[in-house]
Amino acid sequence: MAAGLAHELNQPLTAIVTHTRAAERLLDRPAEHDSVRRALQTSVAQAKRAAAILERLRAAVTSACAGQRDPIDPDAVMNMLLFLYRDDCAREHVTLGWHNAAPRERPFAEQVAVEQILHNLIQNARDALAGTPRGEIRVSGARVGRHYRFSVVDNGPGVPDDALPRLFEPFFTTRTHGLGLGLPLCDTLAQRQDGTLTVRNLPAGGVEATLLLPLTEKEVA
Repeated sequence: MAAGLAHELNQPLTAIVTHTRAAERLLDRPAEHDSVRRALQTSVAQAKRAAAILERLRAAVTSACAGQRDPIDPDAVMNMLLFLYRDDCAREHVTLGWHNAAPRERPFAEQVAVEQILHNLIQNARDALAGTPRGEIRVSGARVGRHYRFSVVDNGPGVPDDALPRLFEPFFTTRTHGLGLGLPLCDTLAQRQDGTLTVRNLPAGGVEATLLLPLTEKEVA
């Protein structure tokens, strides 16, 4: 649990430090006030995300059951993540896009858990695109039967075939400095939402990670 908590908190806390330092440097440039404002707004959003992770951990250790599940708005979740990643992706020349083919549908899940899963999947895609001249990450949402599907696709080099079956093993990683905890944690969170998480190489190249969640049942009038 301690290793998992450290892994989840490391990203938002590192982002807070990075953006706060950037804001400090930009304060000496009057023409950069808008950039300072964006950096501070991103720091605040990341601090709130870290607080939400801690709150979820507190709920987990004080209750034997999963957290509160509610109908969630995929567009609201993704708009927050697009905001968090906007500056980093622009600096890395990575295009991050979102398309929702079922805007009226509401997955039934813990919003913080879904945010954590998608955050990890997007971060994995960013890592895979390091050094790619024109990196692209496409996130999409759609209804599939009685489920809502989030799909995160990148145009990176893909995952070695012998590594695919082991991606959800704790401490297994294909990255030099990775801990091998992100995907196992995401898989656990998905299962607690009665959902599934899968990762596959695409025939044309790149990787697709798919999160499938149950839809909110509509009341019959």
